Amino acid sequence: MRGSAFIAGRVAGRCQLTAAEAAAASLAASAVASKAVYHDPTVLRKAPMHHQLVEADITKEWRRAQLEAFPSKYHGYRLAVPESASGDDWFPTPHGITCTDACFAFPEIFRGKDVVELGGGIGNQTILLIHAQARSVTVTEIDDSRHNQNRAMLELNKGLLHNLDGTGSVVTYIVQDWMRFKFRADVIITNPPFCMSGQPRRRHFIDALCHLSRDALTEDGKLVFSQSSMADVEQTLQTLKEYAFDAKIILSADFYWRDYYAKDEKFLEEVDELQQRTGGKAYYTKGGKRVERIYVVEATKKPFEPNLKH
Repeated sequence: MRGSAFIAGRVAGRCQLTAAEAAAASLAASAVASKAVYHDPTVLRKAPMHHQLVEADITKEWRRAQLEAFPSKYHGYRLAVPESASGDDWFPTPHGITCTDACFAFPEIFRGKDVVELGGGIGNQTILLIHAQARSVTVTEIDDSRHNQNRAMLELNKGLLHNLDGTGSVVTYIVQDWMRFKFRADVIITNPPFCMSGQPRRRHFIDALCHLSRDALTEDGKLVFSQSSMADVEQTLQTLKEYAFDAKIILSADFYWRDYYAKDEKFLEEVDELQQRTGGKAYYTKGGKRVERIYVVEATKKPFEPNLKH
């Protein structure tokens, strides 16, 4: 773990590296900069998709631009522009965009399934779950008012949705704490909090998802979620294995660090420790900037018979 002077330099530089740090980091990370996590090819449906680095700072303006560009990327569907002054909280994030890309690329995961979306947000994933012809989509939020953006999105796209083949998805909105899995589903999809999880252990929600989702999923049910390389994706895959899931990476994408990462000194220490422990897999650098890789994990529930004999 590096000293406080190094951390202070990172905070002052807002995710930028000094020339000396960039040179050192480049040597450490160059070998892994272009690597994704792959599993035995015999268990992959297809090779994981990877989207190259988005050459833009992840600012409020960039996030708003993703909202405006949504129709050109995803079947012409539109997202409702937030009305509140603090509406930037609703603009798509790199994690949400990457998970949305997975919905777009792998509709067969959701087709004909009862899907639960934990935290529907602005609806960028909800609309593609409907397009994929999920049998039903249950959207959760911690407060009913937070469903309003999602409902507005459906109203905005009702003309396009009427053109889908079949009878369409049944969409239900429920108020439920993120950690209370009071439902049964064929597929659960979400973007678990990490950097700003608000928990003593940042992986709290990722690890909880790995074990709580099992009882909520039907036989051969699937868990689909995004997470950053800074959250240790290899640990996640191991945890899922321990809870009797077949897990694999189906898609990944690279983004520059968001500014708020560099404002949390404890987070910087933790990521730097992971970077050293994993041989440079937490992030890589380009042009003196740190880059995270966001993965989308697909985990399929396996049969499990507990051995109760002593």
